[in-house]
Amino acid sequence: MLPRGFRQETVPRSGGAVKFELVLAGSRENGFAVNINVVREPTGTATVGTLAQDGITELKRSGGAKAFSTVTHLTVDGASGLAVDFLASFGATGLLHERQVFTIHNGWGYVVTYTALPGAQYQRSLSALSECLASWRWR
Repeated sequence: MLPRGFRQETVPRSGGAVKFELVLAGSRENGFAVNINVVREPTGTATVGTLAQDGITELKRSGGAKAFSTVTHLTVDGASGLAVDFLASFGATGLLHERQVFTIHNGWGYVVTYTALPGAQYQRSLSALSECLASWRWR
């Protein structure tokens, strides 16, 4: 389900370091469009805890992410998931507020990232992430 006010912006890409399974863009404020993206990678026998910890460790190592929340538990179409919020500043975008959700299904790890400007834009569009996760169905 496409959340209200969001549009599909997934563009098939080949050869890039990151392959987005899904990219949704919402309202633009101060030149930044709130967005939700999904990246999928094989996980072998890794657990969702390992997937999340590896993701958080990499974010911290990059030096652009800070102020991490406590990791919370959730489910994505019946699969166990973990979520974490943090502030990030990568490149010229300025400070962003992000929430990442980690889950695993059939040997594939999924990282769902919601990104917005801190404050009003983040709060106003956060329900779109909840809508996406609530309507998620494994194929």
